[in-house]
Amino acid sequence: MISIKHGLAALFAAVVIIAFPTGRLDAAADANSYCQQGSGSETVIISGFGANSRSSASVTGCAVSDNPKILAFRGIPYAEAPLGDRRWRPPIYRDLPPSGTYLAYGSSCIQAVSPYRGEAEAAQVIEPARLDEDCLFVNIWAPKEALTASVPLPVMVFIYGGAFAAGSTSEPYYDASRLAAEGVVVVTLNYRVGALGFLRNDAANIAGNDGLLDHRAALTWIRNHIRAFGGAADNVTLFGESAGAASVALHTFDMPDSQALFQRAIIESNPFNGSYFTPSEANSNGVAFLKKLCSVFIINTHHHGGQCSSNTNPELWKPRPPTSEEIMVAQGASTLDMCAGTGNCLEKVINFATPWKPVIDGRVVYGDPIKGYFRLDGVYPVYKPLLMGVNRDEGMVFPALPFAEHSQYFTRENMKTVLNRKFKAPDPTRTAAEMIMSQYEPDSYTSPFPNVDSKYMNGTAIAVGKLIGDYMFVCGTLTALDAIVKDTNNKLPIYAYQFAQPPAFSFFNPADSGVCDPQSAWTDQSAKPAEYYACHANELPYVFNRLETLEGTKKLFGSPISYHATDADRNLAKQMASLWASFAKDMMPAWWTRYDGKGKVIRLANSGEVRTGYPEVSLDTDAKCTTLWLRLSQTSPQER
Repeated sequence: MISIKHGLAALFAAVVIIAFPTGRLDAAADANSYCQQGSGSETVIISGFGANSRSSASVTGCAVSDNPKILAFRGIPYAEAPLGDRRWRPPIYRDLPPSGTYLAYGSSCIQAVSPYRGEAEAAQVIEPARLDEDCLFVNIWAPKEALTASVPLPVMVFIYGGAFAAGSTSEPYYDASRLAAEGVVVVTLNYRVGALGFLRNDAANIAGNDGLLDHRAALTWIRNHIRAFGGAADNVTLFGESAGAASVALHTFDMPDSQALFQRAIIESNPFNGSYFTPSEANSNGVAFLKKLCSVFIINTHHHGGQCSSNTNPELWKPRPPTSEEIMVAQGASTLDMCAGTGNCLEKVINFATPWKPVIDGRVVYGDPIKGYFRLDGVYPVYKPLLMGVNRDEGMVFPALPFAEHSQYFTRENMKTVLNRKFKAPDPTRTAAEMIMSQYEPDSYTSPFPNVDSKYMNGTAIAVGKLIGDYMFVCGTLTALDAIVKDTNNKLPIYAYQFAQPPAFSFFNPADSGVCDPQSAWTDQSAKPAEYYACHANELPYVFNRLETLEGTKKLFGSPISYHATDADRNLAKQMASLWASFAKDMMPAWWTRYDGKGKVIRLANSGEVRTGYPEVSLDTDAKCTTLWLRLSQTSPQER
């Protein structure tokens, strides 16, 4: 285990640890504050599965203090600790945990970094956190009455986002007790991220996709044991956001060995038009990473004859394998900073150039979800009911985060160059950039901060944010939806939404240009943005009905969250938790019509009233999918 306060003090000059995972606080303190005191504990007996069928384990959880009708079991291992020679290997399924109490979250998986915060802010945020390679745990919330009920409840399993580089189940807004109160059993799972979850290096015999296989191991454990917690093993809804949504899509459409482990899927804010690695691309990325790791390793072991190679599994390096800290340093700022290193920052942003992601290897992952269900020879797809959606302004945060440090790249001419490198136009008389910039003209956008310093975005950054949201998220989602509707002859329940609630908080700092901040958060109201943005990830505290957990907590990269929730927000949070649970229960309200392939979705936003329905809007029209983006094609990496 890494002690953040002491063990990483010497590392801050090279790396800043991300504040996204809060890790595991002191277990006793966490349990005391979370669990009802007195007679609030409950013990479940888990029977062994398969070869362990003659064995059992007792798992004790607690009644949640703010809702004693809900039981929580946190930090249950679903796989052996991926340590030693299990590092960079698929998870080893663990059927039975040790008998005992499971009241606190397990450790967050090893991860780095935030390039946008300084050392002092980072230390303030993550000092109490615990990161460890031993991190493969599930957390379960269940209505108390479900444990003895004759009919099990539907199960919802959540996969967190974080660009496949960060994330943790212990974020306070992932507390699923209120979602479980809607009449479902909810499970959240930790999985390996960054280099430890997605490194591929062929010469070193590291295959990649271990983070996805962690999901599958957890789903297997849930199938085998969730009945003991009152859940139905044959009625599981897998849901996730961002990289978690991308993971859900992969398991649903392109990972045949996962399909029997869940029956429904909810996909929130998946950048469907992003790309996954080919084996060659993943290997090149892995070779580059092991070169960085080897450099760090040699510095730390040169007095002991350190030997390493990017062509050798690091577990065989001499005189010892690399430490977790060394892996984190080697990941460095590139883990979350699209603009790290050399190259055109704007090009990296538009290409969504995240360094860690799954690889389409023909072994674990067979295809790209934007094409719908992959048909493997001899294996017919398992079609599933789907709920998919986007936030209204998904793309704004991605150029905003690096803008302050890399504003020199955000020019109209550079945008034109990058767009012509990425896209091909169908008409040889017009370039792709001409087509796109006729709809996203930088000069037509003024800064949303007319009364403050110009460091807070310019017209090019705004244009890029809008086109990323439209192309990468909205049109990508509609393309996938339309492929699925066609593939299934529109016979399955498929629902779609746009989340458009004005922000009641911001996960991000003013360094991101403030584009995601609530308008009411601005001390100087004359400087507030001219419009609000419903940014990436904003729907999460609504889905879990946990808005109040954001008050007084830290933002993704440092300072306190600006929390300005209203009754309208609280009403919407209750309704969205109910709707997500209703989907899992196959009880969607009549007013939410099924998606029919015509680009129309339900818009989720609330101005204060208690609603029984929400309006339908045309995302295809708003995002220019048919009129622009579907007419363009992407160039290959070799053509750029």
